[in-house]
Amino acid sequence: MVLFPWKEAASVLSRYAELTNDAPDGLTLLLEMTFVPEMGPSLLAVPVWSGEPGDEADAALADVMRLGTPAMSTVAPTAQKDLLEQFDASVPHGMHWDIRTRTVATLTPAVMDLLIASAEARPGPGAGIGLRQFHGAATRAGADDTAFGLRTPHVVLEISAGRGPDEDGAAYREWADQVSAALAPHALPGGYPNFLGPDQHEQIEHAYGTHAARLMRAKQTYDPGHVFTATPLPSRRSPETPAAS
Repeated sequence: MVLFPWKEAASVLSRYAELTNDAPDGLTLLLEMTFVPEMGPSLLAVPVWSGEPGDEADAALADVMRLGTPAMSTVAPTAQKDLLEQFDASVPHGMHWDIRTRTVATLTPAVMDLLIASAEARPGPGAGIGLRQFHGAATRAGADDTAFGLRTPHVVLEISAGRGPDEDGAAYREWADQVSAALAPHALPGGYPNFLGPDQHEQIEHAYGTHAARLMRAKQTYDPGHVFTATPLPSRRSPETPAAS
């Protein structure tokens, strides 16, 4: 993980956009617009190299370090379990969450300005925005090989409003809704299904591209009683009706 100061938010986002537009397949880079108790508002970059160590990996990680002026870095060979455990402190037991999501083809100046303004307007330290790149080998899979709805390069924006049990939930929900609405004109249809709630019908309708009808038929065959509901599927259309692309 690499921590950058908030005063560099505009330049870090711009360099993140440049880096992820041309990143090697082995590099996956998560960027979190977050709040760190010791620093306040910050940007947290989490680079993951999937592949053999060597010059290409070293060059990619050096590019991540050049996103800004690192205030802290713990980049080192790490087991997946240990990497995930580093996030535990930011999601203590007992927190409540409202999550919204938008997907953009690229980080335009207008989108980056919106992200910075939205993060600065957060209702509390548990609210933040995560950026997840989709690139490389995943974009080269055949459109009909899986049920994943969008195989072109894009960036998933996760709008997370996390709060303690005694905090005002309405303020957090309003913030998440406002950020999502502000990004909507810049976003692609749909969204990443794992970040969509059951009431976000319009995005759900487009989340699977042309695969929704196939998934609905599978759902009817294997789960006609709708026991499994964690991942939303279109609910206002018969299984034979194609989804909008």
